[in-house]
Order: sequence, then C-alpha cells, then structure tokens
Amino acid sequence: MIYGAFDFAVTASGDWYFLECNPNGQWAWQPPETVEAIAQAITDQLEKGPDA
Repeated sequence: MIYGAFDFAVTASGDWYFLECNPNGQWAWQPPETVEAIAQAITDQLEKGPDA
C-alpha cells in the first residue's frame, strides 16, 4: 500500500487513539492549500512507486 488515511481520536486530556487506516480516505474537504499539498505528496509518492 502506498497511501492510507489514518483516523485518530484525541481526548480532552490530549491522549491519541488510533482508530483505523482507510485506503481511500477522504481529505478533499480540507482548506484548498491543504488539499493541494496532500494531492502533490500523493502524486510524488505514486510516481516513485512502492519501493521508494
């Protein structure tokens, strides 16, 4: 797997809990500059391939 969207829950006291990893996670609802950065990072990694 080259890409996965990890879901975490953070408690009021700051403890992090891993929930799951989604192979097709949604992130396009983020602000435009964040969407652009994520899309570019995924594109760069896909171009490198799974062994990079």
